[in-house]
Amino acid sequence: MKSEELLAILAIAFAVVQFLDARDQEHELDAISGDLKNETSNLKQQIAGITKQANDLHVELKDITNSLGNEIKGITTQANQLHSELQSIIQDLGHQRDILRNELTRISGELAQQTSGLKDISGSVSTRFVGAFPENMREIIEVLGNARETIEIVVDFPGYGQYSALQYHKEYIQALIHARQKRVGIRIICYQLPVVRRERMEQFPDLPADEWTQKTSEKKFKDYFAEFTNIPRPENRAGLRDALTTRDRVLIEQLCQHQVTWKFHPELAAFFLWRIDNAEAIFTFKNVGRTDVGLSFRTHDGNLVKQFGDIFERRWNNAKDDYEPAAPQS
Repeated sequence: MKSEELLAILAIAFAVVQFLDARDQEHELDAISGDLKNETSNLKQQIAGITKQANDLHVELKDITNSLGNEIKGITTQANQLHSELQSIIQDLGHQRDILRNELTRISGELAQQTSGLKDISGSVSTRFVGAFPENMREIIEVLGNARETIEIVVDFPGYGQYSALQYHKEYIQALIHARQKRVGIRIICYQLPVVRRERMEQFPDLPADEWTQKTSEKKFKDYFAEFTNIPRPENRAGLRDALTTRDRVLIEQLCQHQVTWKFHPELAAFFLWRIDNAEAIFTFKNVGRTDVGLSFRTHDGNLVKQFGDIFERRWNNAKDDYEPAAPQS
């Protein structure tokens, strides 16, 4: 066979092969095209579904938005109404406040006038009740502070109120010292030591150990021995009585240094007395109803004050110079 014929055959064979390959590729492309058409159709259906859902959601959102808008509009309207009502209430309250303020000012003025009137009435009453012990000591301290020339006192113990009313007692002693600094003459009559001991025994009787322990936990016991640290803490009621007497002796000496004149009486007093300038006095009936309670009265009645002066002078003349009586000579 000639070479030309062989080449022609080969060319034909190659063309047939290419044709066949092209036909196979065309079949594959047709298959792919069909698949693509199916996928595209599915995608179109999905897109159509999504679009429908989107449209439905848009409609729902539009309805919700309209509903919210209406609700917000209603809330805004209510808020505006409430604001207007509150403004009106505030204005009314302001008006009522001004009315109440004016009324309270008027009432306060009237009360001030009435209080002033009551004070005038109280001051004009010549004798009035000023309380029980220890509250009476406030009035006693005030009276002592008013003294200009003389103070005359009748009392049981030199340290009046020292244990049961420590703070008042300190102010009381300070008032006496201050009066002496103003050169006010002071005379004091207390009980002599034997009477003091009898009175203290009645006021502070002996106690069993357990009851005494309870007494030492009381505030007034702690305060007293915290104040007077130079006095030993007692171990029983007898020790307490001695401690109070020790403090009495110290006070006698202390006030003597300020030129306070003391005398001591061997008999009980019918009442206690604080008298100043022959013009005013406080008198106390001790132990009315129960121990350590005395009802006190303040007076500037001229006749009563004068009688108290006469009683003081008689007691002064019968009193002794010594706190502790001298032992009888055998």
